[in-house]
Amino acid sequence: MKQTMLITFLIIALVVVGYSVYTSQRHEPVDQPQQSEIPPDKPDKKDDNKPGDDKKDTVKGQALYIGLIDNNSAEFKPIDGEHDFDFTAFYISEDVKKILAEDSIPSNTVVLIEYEMPKGEGNPTIINIKEIDEAKIKVIFNGLIDNNFAEFEADGKMYVFQIKQELKESFEQMEPKQQLTLTLKPGNSPMANMLIVDVEK
Repeated sequence: MKQTMLITFLIIALVVVGYSVYTSQRHEPVDQPQQSEIPPDKPDKKDDNKPGDDKKDTVKGQALYIGLIDNNSAEFKPIDGEHDFDFTAFYISEDVKKILAEDSIPSNTVVLIEYEMPKGEGNPTIINIKEIDEAKIKVIFNGLIDNNFAEFEADGKMYVFQIKQELKESFEQMEPKQQLTLTLKPGNSPMANMLIVDVEK
């Protein structure tokens, strides 16, 4: 009898232990996979500072050099180029400062200039300059002003040039609105009109 009760007790004990183990396993939280500390890839942001975004428009043209205004600027009379301004004062780069400071280019000289247009308001900055013997410009002949001067249009701008003595007769016989190529040289002074020394139809 005692042996039977002992076996019954052991069976009950085993059932209780087994049930406890079973229930503890059910309520034990399941191990979750650890999250990576590396954040997920984000789409590349657009680089607003890419080289060239601040690049300024560069223009080449011919001009008559008048002289220095101060240490940072000089005066020119543009002869052609994609300029859409009426002023004649230009800022000058450090390289151009050295050239002009050495008086290697005298006043009243025809030059080929390269300048940067500002993004907003302000004057252009000349970054390169080279002396040339004469300027060539394509124009439309508007007509004579008198025996010595004629008016022309180029790139939407009006110009008045002096006529060389030997060319006066050809201009007197010329009809307005003709397209011409003029060869120009400086006048007697920086403030004088440039002189037409040759004309091609």
